[in-house]
Amino acid sequence: MGIDLKAALRGGAVGIALALSACGGSGDASPVEETCEGEACAEASTGGTTDPVASTGDAAEGSSSGGEAPAGDVPCEVAAILSAHCGECHADSPAFGAPMSLVDIEDFRVPAITEPARAVAELTLERVDDTERPMPPDGGLSDEDKAVLTGWIDAGMPPHEGAACEDEPDAPDQPTGPDALPCEPAAEFHAFADGAPSEPFVVPDVDDLYMCFVFDSPFGDITQGTAWAPDIDDERVVHHWLLLKTDNPDYVPGTAFPCGNDVTLETQMLMGWAPGTHNFVMPEEAGLELPAPGERVVLQIHYNNTAGYDDALDQSGVALCTTEEPRPNLASTLWLGTTEIEVPPGERVTTTGNCNTGVRATEPFKMLLSWPHMHEFGEAIRTEIIRDGTGEPQMLTEVPEWNFENQIYYPYEPAIDVTPGDILRTSCDFYNDTDQTVTFGEGTGDEMCFDFALVYPITAFDIDNPFGPPELGRYCVGLGGSGFP
Repeated sequence: MGIDLKAALRGGAVGIALALSACGGSGDASPVEETCEGEACAEASTGGTTDPVASTGDAAEGSSSGGEAPAGDVPCEVAAILSAHCGECHADSPAFGAPMSLVDIEDFRVPAITEPARAVAELTLERVDDTERPMPPDGGLSDEDKAVLTGWIDAGMPPHEGAACEDEPDAPDQPTGPDALPCEPAAEFHAFADGAPSEPFVVPDVDDLYMCFVFDSPFGDITQGTAWAPDIDDERVVHHWLLLKTDNPDYVPGTAFPCGNDVTLETQMLMGWAPGTHNFVMPEEAGLELPAPGERVVLQIHYNNTAGYDDALDQSGVALCTTEEPRPNLASTLWLGTTEIEVPPGERVTTTGNCNTGVRATEPFKMLLSWPHMHEFGEAIRTEIIRDGTGEPQMLTEVPEWNFENQIYYPYEPAIDVTPGDILRTSCDFYNDTDQTVTFGEGTGDEMCFDFALVYPITAFDIDNPFGPPELGRYCVGLGGSGFP
């Protein structure tokens, strides 16, 4: 279904739900040493013809003689890849919606929960090469790592031989959660049973359930957010969450309901969490804009109970630090991108929106993070900055292989300084494999090309303009690739 963006903005329906997901890291593991070498690995990685269920027995047993490690152990180089890219979700106790472990050889031999007629190993070979739904979701496997993993599976998954693997040094621990906040949380929002805010939400046996939990705003007119932390309860089934705000009266406090994509243009993004994301502390000179009295707070949680747990009771949520003494700069979301999207059947199209800050901002501002967003026809998205509108484009954020299930935010460290006159250019690549033209709209069968940037001071964009109320100044989306004049 298409929408009139300007009408939506005038009505206060100004936000988007991003499907955040971050199961899988991006570090590289060491190359293969025992199971294959050089060209052999490359050849093995392209084969994918071995039946894992039928071939694991003899190959595994034949290669285990003389080994000092338990028979179930995977080779060290494979274990390093699994730990770096899959360990967040597919650990001994699966978490964040993952239905199974990927730790021992037996984990790869068993029937897959999603397709019991096939082994986990067989699906693994497919998913690491799947351009639409890759594993890990961020597409973080290098060609070398992919060759090691697929080569090991194609070889029948022989166990580790020789001395025990050396432990990799642990990454520095980054405290996460309400106890690690620099304050006593002033507000918390948690999942609850519909009509019973003190009771946990019972997560059904279902995939990809988006639930909305609605609260009255507890904040005053001048309250600002200074830090926030995830508070994850049943991590087995929680995929990600978003905290949103709205003045839409259809969102009734104390109710919990499946919201799906209906929430996309009826709310405004405040913050989000996905596996691997930690606490976020605002810079001391800036405070986050929060819902005013009379507005609603919406906690959207994406659940994934593929494993079918019958005891999944969840009260996950978020804890916030706030201040009643306004900081010098108010931070909020600036929309970048374009609504001008038309992708004919069977074609690839790139669409671009230029945010000309020279006519949209009244003062310099800083960008703290970026949240790219497209739908399922998207192939890539990037945001560049063109200094003074004439310099060479500099890349700020680039997602070269778009994955609808892995929409994460990208912090800028340090923050990006933007001066009026700079152009923020967001470009999106689409491929339409249907027989219908794809245009801009809120449904996943439609498309979007947005980059949501957390910036301060957001008041730099609260200016009069010919397109509607002052709030529209925060939506610096380009029309026809030219940007608002």
